[in-house]
Amino acid sequence: MGLSNIINDSLKFPFKNPKILLVDAMLSFINSLLIAYTMKTDDILQFFIFLILTLIATFVIKGFALKILKHHIVGESLTVTLKTLPAMILEDFVDGIKITIVRVFYNIVPAVIVIVVGFITGTFEKLFIFLGYLDDAINLTTNAVTISSIFNSIPSDVTSSLISSLFVLCALAALLYILFNLLTYAAYGVLAQTGSIREAIKIRDVHSRISSIGWMKYFGFWIFSSLTLIVLGVVGELLSKIPVVGVIIGATVFETFIVIFTYTAIGMVYTDN
Repeated sequence: MGLSNIINDSLKFPFKNPKILLVDAMLSFINSLLIAYTMKTDDILQFFIFLILTLIATFVIKGFALKILKHHIVGESLTVTLKTLPAMILEDFVDGIKITIVRVFYNIVPAVIVIVVGFITGTFEKLFIFLGYLDDAINLTTNAVTISSIFNSIPSDVTSSLISSLFVLCALAALLYILFNLLTYAAYGVLAQTGSIREAIKIRDVHSRISSIGWMKYFGFWIFSSLTLIVLGVVGELLSKIPVVGVIIGATVFETFIVIFTYTAIGMVYTDN
Protein backbone atom coordinates (compact mmCIF):
# COMPACT_ATOMS: atom_id res chain seq x y z
CA MET A 1 0.00 0.00 0.00
CA GLY A 2 1.30 3.47 -0.92
CA LEU A 3 2.02 6.08 1.72
CA SER A 4 -0.69 8.38 0.38
CA ASN A 5 -3.23 5.55 0.70
CA ILE A 6 -2.15 4.89 4.29
CA ILE A 7 -2.57 8.56 5.20
CA ASN A 8 -5.91 8.86 3.36
CA ASP A 9 -7.34 5.68 4.91
CA SER A 10 -6.14 6.77 8.35
CA LEU A 11 -7.88 10.13 7.97
CA LYS A 12 -11.10 8.39 6.88
CA PHE A 13 -11.09 5.81 9.69
CA PRO A 14 -12.50 8.10 12.42
CA PHE A 15 -15.38 9.13 10.12
CA LYS A 16 -16.14 5.48 9.36
CA ASN A 17 -16.16 4.68 13.08
CA PRO A 18 -18.00 7.61 14.74
CA LYS A 19 -18.77 5.56 17.88
CA ILE A 20 -15.04 5.11 18.51
CA LEU A 21 -14.51 8.83 17.99
CA LEU A 22 -17.37 9.58 20.40
CA VAL A 23 -16.13 7.21 23.13
CA ASP A 24 -12.58 8.56 22.97
CA ALA A 25 -13.86 12.15 22.88
CA MET A 26 -15.95 11.52 26.00
CA LEU A 27 -12.91 10.09 27.78
CA SER A 28 -10.86 13.14 26.75
CA PHE A 29 -13.61 15.49 27.91
CA ILE A 30 -13.83 13.79 31.31
CA ASN A 31 -10.05 13.94 31.62
CA SER A 32 -10.08 17.66 30.74
CA LEU A 33 -12.64 18.32 33.48
CA LEU A 34 -10.56 16.37 36.00
CA ILE A 35 -7.42 18.30 35.06
CA ALA A 36 -9.26 21.62 35.33
CA TYR A 37 -10.67 20.77 38.75
CA THR A 38 -7.31 19.44 39.95
CA MET A 39 -5.62 22.73 39.04
CA LYS A 40 -8.45 24.81 40.52
CA THR A 41 -8.96 23.25 43.95
CA ASP A 42 -7.14 24.63 46.99
CA ASP A 43 -7.95 21.64 49.16
CA ILE A 44 -4.91 19.35 49.41
CA LEU A 45 -6.94 16.17 49.88
CA GLN A 46 -9.19 16.97 46.91
CA PHE A 47 -6.10 17.85 44.88
CA PHE A 48 -4.53 14.42 45.39
CA ILE A 49 -7.83 12.61 44.86
CA PHE A 50 -8.45 14.34 41.54
CA LEU A 51 -4.80 13.98 40.59
CA ILE A 52 -5.12 10.21 40.98
CA LEU A 53 -8.38 10.21 39.01
CA THR A 54 -6.68 12.28 36.30
CA LEU A 55 -3.80 9.80 36.07
CA ILE A 56 -6.26 6.91 35.83
CA ALA A 57 -8.20 8.66 33.07
CA THR A 58 -4.97 9.48 31.23
CA PHE A 59 -3.83 5.85 31.31
CA VAL A 60 -7.27 4.69 30.12
CA ILE A 61 -7.09 7.11 27.16
CA LYS A 62 -3.59 5.91 26.26
CA GLY A 63 -4.77 2.32 26.56
CA PHE A 64 -7.71 3.02 24.28
CA ALA A 65 -5.25 4.38 21.71
CA LEU A 66 -3.34 1.10 21.95
CA LYS A 67 -6.64 -0.75 21.46
CA ILE A 68 -7.04 1.07 18.13
CA LEU A 69 -3.55 -0.10 17.20
CA LYS A 70 -4.45 -3.67 18.22
CA HIS A 71 -7.51 -3.47 15.98
CA HIS A 72 -5.36 -2.80 12.93
CA ILE A 73 -2.59 -5.27 13.81
CA VAL A 74 -4.32 -8.26 15.44
CA GLY A 75 -7.95 -7.51 14.62
CA GLU A 76 -9.12 -6.72 18.16
CA SER A 77 -12.74 -5.60 18.33
CA LEU A 78 -13.47 -1.94 19.01
CA THR A 79 -17.10 -2.59 19.93
CA VAL A 80 -18.03 -1.02 23.26
CA THR A 81 -21.17 -1.95 25.21
CA LEU A 82 -22.33 -1.19 28.74
CA LYS A 83 -21.76 -4.83 29.64
CA THR A 84 -18.15 -4.85 28.48
CA LEU A 85 -17.34 -1.28 29.56
CA PRO A 86 -15.87 -2.09 33.04
CA ALA A 87 -13.59 -4.80 31.63
CA MET A 88 -12.59 -2.49 28.75
CA ILE A 89 -11.69 0.34 31.13
CA LEU A 90 -9.55 -2.00 33.26
CA GLU A 91 -7.81 -3.42 30.19
CA ASP A 92 -7.20 0.03 28.75
CA PHE A 93 -5.84 1.24 32.08
CA VAL A 94 -3.27 -1.58 32.14
CA ASP A 95 -2.40 -1.03 28.47
CA GLY A 96 -2.05 2.69 29.16
CA ILE A 97 0.57 1.96 31.80
CA LYS A 98 2.38 -0.38 29.40
CA ILE A 99 2.50 2.11 26.53
CA THR A 100 3.67 4.85 28.91
CA ILE A 101 6.55 2.67 30.12
CA VAL A 102 7.56 1.96 26.53
CA ARG A 103 7.43 5.67 25.69
CA VAL A 104 9.53 6.60 28.73
CA PHE A 105 12.11 3.95 27.81
CA TYR A 106 12.53 5.29 24.28
CA ASN A 107 12.83 8.83 25.67
CA ILE A 108 15.38 7.94 28.34
CA VAL A 109 17.79 5.99 26.10
CA PRO A 110 18.66 8.88 23.72
CA ALA A 111 18.80 11.31 26.65
CA VAL A 112 21.32 9.07 28.45
CA ILE A 113 23.39 8.70 25.25
CA VAL A 114 23.53 12.48 24.78
CA ILE A 115 24.52 13.05 28.42
CA VAL A 116 27.25 10.39 28.29
CA VAL A 117 28.62 11.76 25.00
CA GLY A 118 28.50 15.26 26.45
CA PHE A 119 30.70 14.19 29.37
CA ILE A 120 33.06 12.07 27.24
CA THR A 121 33.66 14.85 24.70
CA GLY A 122 34.09 17.45 27.42
CA THR A 123 31.15 19.54 26.27
CA PHE A 124 29.76 19.93 29.78
CA GLU A 125 33.22 20.75 31.14
CA LYS A 126 33.53 23.48 28.50
CA LEU A 127 30.08 24.74 29.49
CA PHE A 128 31.06 24.96 33.16
CA ILE A 129 34.28 26.81 32.23
CA PHE A 130 32.27 29.23 30.09
CA LEU A 131 29.79 29.82 32.91
CA GLY A 132 32.70 30.45 35.27
CA TYR A 133 34.08 33.13 32.96
CA LEU A 134 30.59 34.55 32.56
CA ASP A 135 30.07 34.77 36.31
CA ASP A 136 33.47 36.45 36.77
CA ALA A 137 32.72 38.92 33.96
CA ILE A 138 29.43 39.94 35.56
CA ASN A 139 30.94 40.29 39.05
CA LEU A 140 33.95 42.32 37.87
CA THR A 141 31.96 44.69 35.69
CA THR A 142 31.65 48.07 37.40
CA ASN A 143 30.38 50.17 34.51
CA ALA A 144 27.10 49.89 32.71
CA VAL A 145 26.67 46.22 31.90
CA THR A 146 25.86 45.22 28.33
CA ILE A 147 25.59 41.79 26.77
CA SER A 148 28.39 42.54 24.31
CA SER A 149 30.77 43.81 27.01
CA ILE A 150 30.22 40.69 29.09
CA PHE A 151 30.83 38.28 26.21
CA ASN A 152 33.80 40.29 24.91
CA SER A 153 35.51 39.73 28.26
CA ILE A 154 35.31 35.95 27.80
CA PRO A 155 38.25 34.44 25.83
CA SER A 156 37.17 33.82 22.26
CA ASP A 157 38.70 30.34 22.18
CA VAL A 158 36.51 29.33 25.15
CA THR A 159 33.37 30.62 23.41
CA SER A 160 34.16 29.13 19.98
CA SER A 161 35.12 25.76 21.50
CA LEU A 162 31.85 25.63 23.45
CA ILE A 163 29.74 26.63 20.44
CA SER A 164 31.29 23.97 18.20
CA SER A 165 30.90 21.27 20.88
CA LEU A 166 27.29 22.25 21.56
CA PHE A 167 26.53 22.24 17.84
CA VAL A 168 27.82 18.67 17.49
CA LEU A 169 25.97 17.55 20.62
CA CYS A 170 22.70 19.19 19.48
CA ALA A 171 23.07 17.58 16.03
CA LEU A 172 23.52 14.19 17.71
CA ALA A 173 20.49 14.84 19.92
CA ALA A 174 18.36 15.73 16.88
CA LEU A 175 19.41 12.58 15.01
CA LEU A 176 18.75 10.41 18.06
CA TYR A 177 15.35 12.07 18.54
CA ILE A 178 14.34 11.19 14.97
CA LEU A 179 15.73 7.65 15.21
CA PHE A 180 14.09 6.84 18.54
CA ASN A 181 10.83 8.46 17.45
CA LEU A 182 10.81 6.03 14.54
CA LEU A 183 11.64 3.16 16.89
CA THR A 184 8.89 4.23 19.31
CA TYR A 185 6.16 3.95 16.66
CA ALA A 186 7.33 0.45 15.73
CA ALA A 187 7.65 -0.48 19.42
CA TYR A 188 3.99 0.46 19.90
CA GLY A 189 3.20 -1.98 17.11
CA VAL A 190 5.21 -4.73 18.82
CA LEU A 191 3.41 -3.98 22.10
CA ALA A 192 0.02 -4.18 20.37
CA GLN A 193 0.98 -7.44 18.70
CA THR A 194 2.56 -9.20 21.68
CA GLY A 195 1.21 -7.36 24.73
CA SER A 196 4.73 -7.57 26.17
CA ILE A 197 6.72 -4.58 27.39
CA ARG A 198 9.86 -6.70 27.28
CA GLU A 199 9.40 -7.39 23.57
CA ALA A 200 8.60 -3.75 22.85
CA ILE A 201 11.84 -2.47 24.40
CA LYS A 202 14.09 -4.91 22.53
CA ILE A 203 15.60 -2.30 20.25
CA ARG A 204 17.25 -4.86 17.96
CA ASP A 205 13.93 -6.67 17.35
CA VAL A 206 12.09 -3.38 16.79
CA HIS A 207 14.83 -2.36 14.35
CA SER A 208 14.36 -5.67 12.52
CA ARG A 209 10.62 -5.02 12.29
CA ILE A 210 11.23 -1.66 10.64
CA SER A 211 13.73 -3.32 8.28
CA SER A 212 11.03 -5.77 7.21
CA ILE A 213 8.79 -2.81 6.33
CA GLY A 214 11.66 -0.94 4.66
CA TRP A 215 13.50 1.95 6.27
CA MET A 216 12.93 4.34 3.37
CA LYS A 217 9.22 3.62 3.30
CA TYR A 218 8.98 3.81 7.08
CA PHE A 219 10.88 7.11 7.19
CA GLY A 220 8.66 8.44 4.40
CA PHE A 221 5.63 7.44 6.45
CA TRP A 222 7.04 9.32 9.44
CA ILE A 223 7.54 12.44 7.34
CA PHE A 224 4.06 12.25 5.76
CA SER A 225 2.30 11.57 9.06
CA SER A 226 4.27 14.31 10.85
CA LEU A 227 3.31 16.87 8.19
CA THR A 228 -0.32 15.75 8.41
CA LEU A 229 -0.24 16.12 12.19
CA ILE A 230 1.18 19.64 11.83
CA VAL A 231 -1.67 20.60 9.51
CA LEU A 232 -4.23 19.03 11.84
CA GLY A 233 -2.62 20.84 14.77
CA VAL A 234 -2.96 24.19 13.00
CA VAL A 235 -6.62 23.47 12.25
CA GLY A 236 -7.19 22.50 15.87
CA GLU A 237 -5.53 25.71 17.04
CA LEU A 238 -7.80 27.74 14.78
CA LEU A 239 -10.84 25.91 16.14
CA SER A 240 -9.78 26.67 19.70
CA LYS A 241 -10.02 30.40 18.89
CA ILE A 242 -13.80 30.03 18.69
CA PRO A 243 -15.19 30.84 22.18
CA VAL A 244 -16.51 27.89 24.25
CA VAL A 245 -17.66 25.62 21.41
CA GLY A 246 -14.35 25.82 19.58
CA VAL A 247 -12.38 25.15 22.75
CA ILE A 248 -14.51 22.08 23.57
CA ILE A 249 -14.27 20.73 20.02
CA GLY A 250 -10.53 21.37 19.83
CA ALA A 251 -9.78 19.85 23.23
CA THR A 252 -11.96 16.76 22.83
CA VAL A 253 -13.24 15.76 19.39
CA PHE A 254 -10.38 17.15 17.31
CA GLU A 255 -7.67 15.98 19.68
CA THR A 256 -9.30 12.56 19.69
CA PHE A 257 -9.41 12.58 15.89
CA ILE A 258 -5.64 13.18 15.83
CA VAL A 259 -5.02 10.27 18.23
CA ILE A 260 -7.17 7.87 16.20
CA PHE A 261 -5.51 8.99 12.96
CA THR A 262 -2.01 8.53 14.43
CA TYR A 263 -2.53 5.03 15.79
CA THR A 264 -4.45 3.93 12.70
CA ALA A 265 -1.57 5.09 10.51
CA ILE A 266 0.97 3.30 12.71
CA GLY A 267 -1.07 0.10 12.55
CA MET A 268 -1.44 0.26 8.78
CA VAL A 269 2.25 0.86 8.06
CA TYR A 270 3.24 -1.77 10.65
CA THR A 271 1.28 -4.48 8.85
CA ASP A 272 2.21 -3.28 5.35
CA ASN A 273 5.19 -5.46 4.51
